[in-house]
Amino acid sequence: MNLQEPRRSDEEPRNCLKSIPAGPHERSKVSNASLIRIETPRPGIRRIVMDRPERRHVVSPELRAEILGAVMTAEADSSIRAIVLTGSGGNFSGGGDLAKISKVQPSEFSQHMDALHRFTTAISNCSKPTIAAIEGVAAGSGVGNALAMDLIVAGKSAYFVFPFFKIGLIPDAGILYHLPRRVGTAIARRMLLSAQKVDAAEAERTGLADVVVPDDKVQEEALDHAERLAAQPAQAFRLTKRILASEGLSLADVLREEAAAQIICFQSPEFRAGVEAFLGKRK
Repeated sequence: MNLQEPRRSDEEPRNCLKSIPAGPHERSKVSNASLIRIETPRPGIRRIVMDRPERRHVVSPELRAEILGAVMTAEADSSIRAIVLTGSGGNFSGGGDLAKISKVQPSEFSQHMDALHRFTTAISNCSKPTIAAIEGVAAGSGVGNALAMDLIVAGKSAYFVFPFFKIGLIPDAGILYHLPRRVGTAIARRMLLSAQKVDAAEAERTGLADVVVPDDKVQEEALDHAERLAAQPAQAFRLTKRILASEGLSLADVLREEAAAQIICFQSPEFRAGVEAFLGKRK
């Protein structure tokens, strides 16, 4: 095995991130970007906060780009030893931005999938410890983003949803690669084919979530785990991550299959009907 260094590639919130008190080492850095906040709540820990709570942080191309830029910046910063991704306002992510996805032309959909895959690959291949701190809902590609990270910390009221079949699409954002590796093929098959909500207790029991804590402890717990992982020897950690990711089909193989199937699904009447029904409920 080649072990060369990797290439850089409207509810009241239960626990609003903005209310977290600053600790003695708080050194928050707020980004000028409109969709995320970038913070350093503890020395060496970079926290990326999706900050569009009124839309439950739907994963638009713009949000993906901002998160990706923040991750790449943290990856290149030697003073940062771990990365936490979370959402403000008591939710992690409501999934993909269907209003925008439905406007993509079929001739341009492969480029849309390419951009999604570049994001998924970059998060998965990040050499530093990555942690998803999940409050409230994590749906669709939002779950995919969390699954691409090393550790998932969830609140007791958190839940996971795989709603792809409702709009005639297959699971994307690397879910078909990462979920079976976390929970096993049989449980992944049940979760994805039934498309039922997975609560925090089941998520912890099956391994979808690594740690479940009271809702008001999610952020603190995620930071504690980030500090513990950050304290590990960086090179050994990085190489261990690479070896763990080499089992079976590569991420690139699965993403190629995902893109080919998703392009077909995108042009299907089920996708259009599903999007129209979903957007109609919001009016």
